[in-house]
Amino acid sequence: MSGAICCQPLGKNERKSVRNSGVLSCTRLGLVLVLSVFAISRAMADPQIIAGIEIDYPVAFERLKPGAEEAIQQRASARWRAPASSAEVHSASLPPGMRLTGASGGVTIAKYKLSADLDLDVVAHRMMADVLTEPGVKIVKRLISVAWVTSYEGRRLSLEWEGGWNLYSEELLIYDPGNNNLWHILVALKRRLFARLVVEHDRSYPKSISDTVRVIENPKTPL
Repeated sequence: MSGAICCQPLGKNERKSVRNSGVLSCTRLGLVLVLSVFAISRAMADPQIIAGIEIDYPVAFERLKPGAEEAIQQRASARWRAPASSAEVHSASLPPGMRLTGASGGVTIAKYKLSADLDLDVVAHRMMADVLTEPGVKIVKRLISVAWVTSYEGRRLSLEWEGGWNLYSEELLIYDPGNNNLWHILVALKRRLFARLVVEHDRSYPKSISDTVRVIENPKTPL
């Protein structure tokens, strides 16, 4: 018995669908390759020491100007109930490879000298409340959890937003009551273009950076 296979020519809409599928596949492959190269460079990055915090990050940090630091210090005191007498704030952009894929964001490290004791839970919840007041933003995920960093107690704030773009962020609050210091580390990634193609990478990126944070100023001896 013999059989014949009949090949029907594709219609106009089918040919367009095939072309679009090919373009999406190539775009996704290109993004994955760029992000893979970035992941390798990040793994090879030397740790940086910023305001008593050690972090594995491949882009150099720059300290903010005094006026900007003062504004951040006043906001921390007034809105978050973190009684800060001074602030030291450093920021770094996303690595060039990630910016090439259309992503924006970066890392901010702030160290506050406190003038009184604070309640970490109060500060964390007030920071989270700030996000809920953003207009046109849909909160997909919000979570506050206990975090211990180099034997210091802290809080982790995990957020995922949508608003015509996707934004993923991880924040660490680390409290040193002995020296009245509070560190705030923010890692954020925002993307509008190609957001659906690299969701899993973008979602995991902020935590992968924040997980490298260590306190090196006046470290306590592990128990």
